[in-house]
Amino acid sequence: MLKQPYFMKNSKIYLVNGERFLTAVQNTLTRIVEFPQLFHEVEPNIRHARVPRFPYAVVYRIAGGVIQIVAVAHLRRAPSYWKQGSTRR
Repeated sequence: MLKQPYFMKNSKIYLVNGERFLTAVQNTLTRIVEFPQLFHEVEPNIRHARVPRFPYAVVYRIAGGVIQIVAVAHLRRAPSYWKQGSTRR
C-alpha cells in the first residue's frame, strides 16, 4: 500500500481554515464599508481593522470618500512591513 504524502493528509484542514480565513476577511471588509471611521487610526489617514480569530488586520485609508485597502497584514510580523507598498496615492 502506498503511503499518503503528509501534505495530502492535512489538505482538508488547510482548506477549511482557508475558507474560515476568507470569510473572516470578507466580514471585516463589510464592517469597514459600513463603519469606515470606527476603526483605530494607526497613522495619519491609515486605519486597521482586526480580522476576528486570526492574527491579521485589514489596513486601509479613506481618500476622497473611497476606501482603499492597503494590506491584509499579519500582526505578528514586523509591525510596519506593509508600509513599503502603501506610499502610492
